[in-house]
Amino acid sequence: MNIKYEKAMQFLCDVCNRCMNEFDVLDENYEFWDNSDPVNQGYGFSFFGKKDKFMPIIAVRYSGFPEASITVFIENRNGNDIINGNYVALYTIKIDYKENMSEQEIKEVDDRYRKMIRYSIEKWSKYNKENQIGYIEEEERIQF
Repeated sequence: MNIKYEKAMQFLCDVCNRCMNEFDVLDENYEFWDNSDPVNQGYGFSFFGKKDKFMPIIAVRYSGFPEASITVFIENRNGNDIINGNYVALYTIKIDYKENMSEQEIKEVDDRYRKMIRYSIEKWSKYNKENQIGYIEEEERIQF
């Protein structure tokens, strides 16, 4: 495997780990699922409703190819036991990764990632059985 790719992936993993506390507001209603199998879904993790199958899935995936990026996928479960549905939103940050990034550059990446997570959670975690998303023709796409 390419050394630069491996270092970029480790950097992205570190960003996600440093900022994991942003997801603390989901602890009561959501369950965490580590999905770090690159063959299956890619590197990342997901949160899905513990009891309410209408709560959307909030999935974070990171990739070092072709460029370093972290994406939040919001998926409408539509009440399904088998976790599938249509994507209602995709939020991405692209990162100009380089070795030996300064503390300021790392802080800027962390801040952008935190902003994206906060936006995603504030907008989508409120949906449940009583307040369903419904069908969305075209997902929201924002680059942070």
